Amino acid sequence: MRHFSVMQLKRGFSVQAEKEYYSRPPVVFPGYRGLLPYLKLLHPNPEVLFAGKRVLDIGAGECVYTGLIANELGAARVVALDLMRDRMLPAKQSLPPLSVGFVQGSCYNLPFQNQSFDVVFGDLVLHHLPGLAAVISEVRRVLRKPGCYVGLEPNFFNPAQIISRFFERGSDNEYALWPSLVRKEFRHCGFEDVEVRYVWRRLPSLHNPLLSSSVAISARVLA
Repeated sequence: MRHFSVMQLKRGFSVQAEKEYYSRPPVVFPGYRGLLPYLKLLHPNPEVLFAGKRVLDIGAGECVYTGLIANELGAARVVALDLMRDRMLPAKQSLPPLSVGFVQGSCYNLPFQNQSFDVVFGDLVLHHLPGLAAVISEVRRVLRKPGCYVGLEPNFFNPAQIISRFFERGSDNEYALWPSLVRKEFRHCGFEDVEVRYVWRRLPSLHNPLLSSSVAISARVLA
């Protein structure tokens, strides 16, 4: 399983590998239809998480969750951040500029002032970022008190996830993200109420570490 090797973690994040993997930017904004059930894995009523909040969507990619949070969940302001500017351009042309901003930048050095956001959201982002503590430290810096990080990641205990790595070409910036590491690094960076739950969109009541497809992460910075 080449993508999960110890040497890859020691090598660190490769900007060039990311550019090569995402060499074909989207032509049109794909929209966010069908995504709400995924956010319901984070909270039964996602508006509780986002309504009236300033939200940062890290590793936003094509900004599909950015659009959902801005247009359907009542966020006061959503800023999409991605390393690849071209991936965000169709969304920038489609989403209302008054409620959504777009910033090119790195999760290792977030280009925002301290305490700029109420919520930081990430979808399938953290498992692309070796040196996780540096990223979480930046997330902690830009969060207000009280504030929270919420996100979804693959469940690498799921056999289907493991098998797919043998047959699918993934990004070289990808590694197995274990729940124990997530808890450890968030707590080390000053977060409280850190939760990592096994979840599956098709059966929300299932929280089995082998059968669930994803993990839902939530961590708070309290006043």
